Amino acid sequence: MRGAGLLRLAALSGPGTDSRHGEERLQHPLKPKDLILGYSGCHSSFVKTFTAVAKETGVDLYRLIVEVSALNRKDPDEKLMREVAARLAQ
Repeated sequence: MRGAGLLRLAALSGPGTDSRHGEERLQHPLKPKDLILGYSGCHSSFVKTFTAVAKETGVDLYRLIVEVSALNRKDPDEKLMREVAARLAQ
């Protein structure tokens, strides 16, 4: 799968230590979904449809977003999402 290390990258955005002062600092962690959307170039307005298709077909939502966005990130339609989901489900 393309982008397999993305979810591991999300774990790096948690709380850390400020090396200059040795103090705990809070960071705003990235949500995995936001990371996947940014990586794939997918607009968040499509997430509702992606989520429904992934749930109905039993495929991983993040993988579906990345694979569909590689084909059409500007305006992916539900038909394309279902075609890719069917391929991923095999």
